[in-house]
Amino acid sequence: MTTLERPTRHWSHSRLELYARCPLAYRFRYVDRAPGKPSAAATRGKQVHEFAEAYARACHAAGRATDYDAARVLLAGYDDPDVREIGARFIETTQFDWSLIVADGNSIEREFAVLLPDDLGLFRGRVDLVQWNEFEGALVVTDYKSGWSWCRPDECPPQLRCYAWAMKQVFPAATSVQAIYRYLGNDRTYDWTLYDPQPDWAVAMARRVIADDAYEPTPSPHACAWCDYGHLCPLVQEDPLTCPTCPEDAARTLAQVTATEARADELRACLRRWTHEHGEVVGAGKRAWEAPPVWHLRGDEYQLR
Repeated sequence: MTTLERPTRHWSHSRLELYARCPLAYRFRYVDRAPGKPSAAATRGKQVHEFAEAYARACHAAGRATDYDAARVLLAGYDDPDVREIGARFIETTQFDWSLIVADGNSIEREFAVLLPDDLGLFRGRVDLVQWNEFEGALVVTDYKSGWSWCRPDECPPQLRCYAWAMKQVFPAATSVQAIYRYLGNDRTYDWTLYDPQPDWAVAMARRVIADDAYEPTPSPHACAWCDYGHLCPLVQEDPLTCPTCPEDAARTLAQVTATEARADELRACLRRWTHEHGEVVGAGKRAWEAPPVWHLRGDEYQLR
């Protein structure tokens, strides 16, 4: 009798992170295979990563630490001013060191596929930049984030730990991994030295996915802002303000928008008075300070000016 092998499960950080944010969104994408509608934030993030990869490859091909001419040509292909602004900052703050390139030359957007413990399946992904420090026997694993950050995480984030573990499977001679997050929105860099990184987070999340057959939604400001499936979410569909079906509903939505904007103006005025008297304020992962003369928003940064 022929025994059929069970198909190997495939995981990635983005797949597991989507489940962690909202199991229902995970079901829409990976179980139902429903078409999504990418948010503006997700589209911007994708374009920033595309530019960073293309620019790194152009610099590598030319053997240069930086290449302003190539950068200008690449940035001209993006209409989003935020993408151009972040891209310009990336150019100004990045000096590639190609002497640290890995032996096979595949340092940029390096793909990997390694088996998770306990027969959980294959963990796959792409690392933005992988380098080899021969003198220290250390791998350097860099992941670009297209957004903003104002404070260093208390410990190495799960994504970096999992990527560091995966790279150590590919390069077992490495004695340590320098794991780096670069936030391109405001050029913040955080790094951790890992000697024995483990995929504990990926293992735990994979087990949760396998055991789940309900896929209940878990709404939050972050999850919903980045969700590609708001048009399918029952929580959105049940709210006539976010899903109007008649002129009366649309009018109520407009009234709510007007009231919300008026309330936001009032709150901004209060915050402006506070920052004028007391200086910078930080709360709920955001910060604000006074600097005349317009209100400006960039990711998690509120700037009163």
